Amino acid sequence: MKTLSILAITALVAGMFFISMPVEGQAINTCCQVSESACFDNDGGGPLPTVCSGELFPNSICSDETEQCVSVARNVPALSAIGSIVIAGLLAIVAIVILHRRRKATI
Repeated sequence: MKTLSILAITALVAGMFFISMPVEGQAINTCCQVSESACFDNDGGGPLPTVCSGELFPNSICSDETEQCVSVARNVPALSAIGSIVIAGLLAIVAIVILHRRRKATI
């Protein structure tokens, strides 16, 4: 029974690892405010990393109209397909363990 609980804990930790993995292609946008009327996006998408000589704002983009860094809403992490499968598997394992314990208790 001890090995089963260790297996369940390991599966939970592995499931949380898969759930917390970022979706491929997600980038954290940052904006560099060089002066009051000049800014640029510093998303690291270029071949070389861009060095910001001004103030760096995370989760923001440079507005073309105002030339100011504007905060953008962050993507809320959601369960990926792998995360959903892992959670369903963990729930199935927990249900089987509970049913097995109940069956032993009634015998």
